[in-house]
Amino acid sequence: MSDAADRHAARRHQHRSVALRPMRQLLCDLKMPSSEDDEARRRLADNAQAIMAVCQNGLGALGHLLANSSPVIEDGTVGADSIEALGWLMAELGDLAAHCMVLAAECRRTD
Repeated sequence: MSDAADRHAARRHQHRSVALRPMRQLLCDLKMPSSEDDEARRRLADNAQAIMAVCQNGLGALGHLLANSSPVIEDGTVGADSIEALGWLMAELGDLAAHCMVLAAECRRTD
């Protein structure tokens, strides 16, 4: 295997470690404010909902960019590593948006 192929394989392996979903784990490890702290819960819910909206809009924009950039992807102007990195980013943003929706709902739930 050539040196360039070895470097490419190492980069691919490094990207595969992203599959551990670190953002999901980070968000799951956050502590929920106590039910008595209504202001903190409302603020957390509002911020989580805003983050979810930003992630969804950004993912939609990335999807449009990828769909319209197929000619430069096909001719190799944009490398497969870039597309793979965008895929991992989109997966993490999707996880973030989904968890933010759950977090917002939990914060707004009254016991």
